[in-house]
Amino acid sequence: MLKIAIIGAAGSGKTTLAEQLSARLQIPHHDLDKLCWKNGMQWATYVDDAIAMAEQPAWIAEGNFIIWTDP
Repeated sequence: MLKIAIIGAAGSGKTTLAEQLSARLQIPHHDLDKLCWKNGMQWATYVDDAIAMAEQPAWIAEGNFIIWTDP
C-alpha cells in the first residue's frame, strides 16, 4: 500500500514528477486541481471524490492544496 502526496508551488514540476512515478510504480496519479475543478468547486462532491481516491490501496496525489499538509 503506497500513497504519495506531492505538493509545491505552481510550475515546480509536481505533475511531471507524479506522472513519472505513476508510470514507474504502476499506480494511479490524481491531479487535485482536476478533482476539485471537475465538480465546479461543489464542496460535498469534492469531498466524496477525495474520500473515494484516498480509500484506494495505492495512489499519487499532486497539487497545490495546503490542506493536504495538515496532520
